[in-house]
Amino acid sequence: MRNFVAVILLFCFAGVYAQPGPAFTFKGEIKNFPRPGMVYLLSVEGLGYNVVDSMYSKEGRILFISDTMPLTGQYSLFWADDNFLNFVFHQESYIQFSADHLDLGYNVDILASRENEVYYYL
Repeated sequence: MRNFVAVILLFCFAGVYAQPGPAFTFKGEIKNFPRPGMVYLLSVEGLGYNVVDSMYSKEGRILFISDTMPLTGQYSLFWADDNFLNFVFHQESYIQFSADHLDLGYNVDILASRENEVYYYL
């Protein structure tokens, strides 16, 4: 009987600690970030943009986390009045990149996302 109670308690505590993680994470770093300010994640809709999320960044570190996967499509990261980086969101739940604000093409390096490696390098 004691073993039965121990097993039941084990399953109860395991259920509490086995919470699922986020469904989608978009993480990056923009080197030489010009000044602290807002960074916007935008979905591309035809010729326009819709704000999906935003965050304040002091040093160019970017992190967007969502409990749901975004819709498949093209997204842009926008900062400092006129800077854009484009990304493709499709089936990957984790995307990570680095870029350099001072480089003309931002010298984008995709650290985690096969879809965006293809987008940037082909």
